[in-house]
Formats: sequence, structure tokens, C-alpha cells
Amino acid sequence: MRGLTARLARVAELVGDVRCVADIGSDHGLLPVALVQECAAKTGVAVELTDGPLRATQEAVLRAGLQDAISVRQGDGLQPLASFEADAIVLAGMGGQTIWDILTSSHAARVLAAEPVRLIVQPMSGSGLIRHWAGIYGYRIAADVRVRDSGVIYECLRLDARVDGPRMPPVDWVGVAPQRRREFEELDSDGKWRLTFGEYALQVGCQYAAEQMRDEGAKLRRALRELAYPKNDRAYARAAALGADLAALLKLYESVFGSRF
Repeated sequence: MRGLTARLARVAELVGDVRCVADIGSDHGLLPVALVQECAAKTGVAVELTDGPLRATQEAVLRAGLQDAISVRQGDGLQPLASFEADAIVLAGMGGQTIWDILTSSHAARVLAAEPVRLIVQPMSGSGLIRHWAGIYGYRIAADVRVRDSGVIYECLRLDARVDGPRMPPVDWVGVAPQRRREFEELDSDGKWRLTFGEYALQVGCQYAAEQMRDEGAKLRRALRELAYPKNDRAYARAAALGADLAALLKLYESVFGSRF
């Protein structure tokens, strides 16, 4: 799609054809502008939190001559959106914890519990937390893909609201978040790794996922070398936890790719 990096082009593919797309943290409005220009979206909403990015996005929309089709708004997360306004919402280029905070807010309860809304998320880190969120809040992972852009591997997910099963009532949306977040942290190493890399990538033997797993293994080994001679109980506990994580990662890698690294 014109004017988009490989990362944003993959995000645009996952948006598909929609009535209205809302891009949260729009970064100069590149995505909504491209989607409206290509007629993949009839209208768009670009949301920015701070003044500088807001002005840059407004100027980009004006340059494209799309000020009547794309509304640029200032606000936090989904707060500027009205219920039933957007049928696809994009959260790309931010950390998994930030996306979690946005998706577990009262604003999200108001917008997402009103009707099924397609979510396209591209976390820069912490993708396992987002896969965990989907299972809790009544969403299924409809697409889980990776793309390399300027040497970096990005994960892009499309989450579709379940229409054939229980969904989180708005009254419970915010209240359950702290406990569910703790449940993620308390998962064993294998459970965390599976969420980190995604079941689909593991099932198909995704080579980008393999590269990510090797990178994680290298980080763990470096950390363990730094703790080769722990000096106190806390350091011993940290070394034990890192060792368990590494062992689980190696086991998972071998089961998927048939080799060790």
C-alpha cells in the first residue's frame, strides 16, 4: 500500500475492508490516510495523546485532502471514540503493557463491549500479554503473522470478537484486569513461552519465530553468565528462574524445529 513501510503495510492488510478504522497513536496519520486513499476504509479516526504528534497528523491529513473523511482527535487510548463508531481499531508501534492498559480501561469497556470490533495490534514487545488478553476478554486470534522491516521482526495480530461464546461484561472489564495480569506473570515457563511466540507460529514452524527464540535464548545465556557466581539468595533465585526459562525455551524449540541451539 502506497506510502507505508513493510510493517504498516502488513497491519493494513489485517485491517481489511471496513467502514471506519480508528488508529490509536497514529504517527502522522500514515495508516488511515493510506486506507482511505485505497478505499479500504470509508472513513477514519486518528488519535494522538500529545500536541506535537496531533499537529503532525492534522497536517498530514490536510496535505492528503482527507479532512472530511479522517477525524484527528486528541485523547488517551480509546477515550475519544464513540460506541459503534469504528468497526476496526489499530494499536500499533507501542509496547504490550501499554496496549494492555488501553484495552483494559473503562474507555475500552465502553467501546469494545458495545458491539464486535476488529482489533489489529502490533506490539513492539510483550506480545504474549496481548495473546493472554484475547483469551480473557472474548477475542479469538484470527491472524498472527510476522514481517521483517529494516532488519527488525514485527508481530502483527488480528483479534476478532467472539460472537459464538461468552464475552466479558462491561461491568467486569476493568475489575478483572489486575488479577488476570498476575495470572500471566504466574504462568510456568512453558506457558509463557507459548504465549510469547504464539501457537500458530509454533504449529507452522515459523522461521521468524525460530529467530526470535534463538535471540531470547542468547539473552538468557548472557544473563546467566553475568550471574555465574551469585552472591546472595536473591541472585541465586534469579539464576534459578533464568535457568528454568532457558530450559523450557530449548525444549520448546527442539519440539517445534527438531534441533537445539
